[in-house]
Formats: sequence, structure tokens, C-alpha cells
Amino acid sequence: MLTREELLHMRNMSFDEINPDEVPDIKDLNIDVTKAKREKILSVLESGRNPYFMVIFW
Repeated sequence: MLTREELLHMRNMSFDEINPDEVPDIKDLNIDVTKAKREKILSVLESGRNPYFMVIFW
């Protein structure tokens, strides 16, 4: 799981610091919708991906 310091760093990152090729597409995130909200959040954080930068296409 990400540490608090890693999450703070990710939150404070700017678009200039992000490599667009490394930003995951949200559709590639496998989240078990049967779990409680807290467990879903933990699942995203445990994935090691930056939760502040996701590609979302509608």
C-alpha cells in the first residue's frame, strides 16, 4: 500500500510532472463493486497507481 508521504506527493504533482504514457485508464482498474466503500478505496490505493491522475473517457 502507498504511504502517506507517497500519497501527499502524488496529490501535489502537477500535469508537467506526469508522463502521459504512465497514466492508467480507469477502465483498467478492477474494482469489486460488491465490497464496501472503504474496501473499494483501499483497493485503488493498494494498486499503487496515482489516484489523482486517471484517464476517463466518456
